[in-house]
Amino acid sequence: MIAPLKLLQSATPVLQQSGALWAVAGGLSASFYRHRPRLTNDVDIALHKGDLVGSKELAISVIKELGLTSSLGWIATHRVSAEVNNTEVDGTGAAKSTRNKPASKHPIALVIGHLGQDSYNSSIDFLLPSLEWVPEAVKRAQFNLIDYRFAKLPTITPED
Repeated sequence: MIAPLKLLQSATPVLQQSGALWAVAGGLSASFYRHRPRLTNDVDIALHKGDLVGSKELAISVIKELGLTSSLGWIATHRVSAEVNNTEVDGTGAAKSTRNKPASKHPIALVIGHLGQDSYNSSIDFLLPSLEWVPEAVKRAQFNLIDYRFAKLPTITPED
């Protein structure tokens, strides 16, 4: 098992060098805004690198660099952003443009990095811009830098 802060610390330089907009989200970010910490065994990163395809490819690249296994995830109940209406995921997990086809009902929403063999005890979850709130929340987070003791990192605001 990898401690969440150690996993975040390992991912930070790769994300900083990527040129993408990203922010810490989930339990780690929520802990800064609550009276009691909301710690989980995972790290959630909201990620936006131009579009869904670029964001997904970056997430997979970071996961690979961390020596983890990647899996794709879907959320059936979220609203789909306009960008995703032109994207679908084929059987290999690759996203492709479908400008002349109807939108996929449940587009890819996250890329999960884990230790492998169904081990999700320590994972890093990349929330993609197909989740309608991600692009704007990540932009706002660039002005909300929180000190994680190894670096000041963009962190999702309480409003998001």
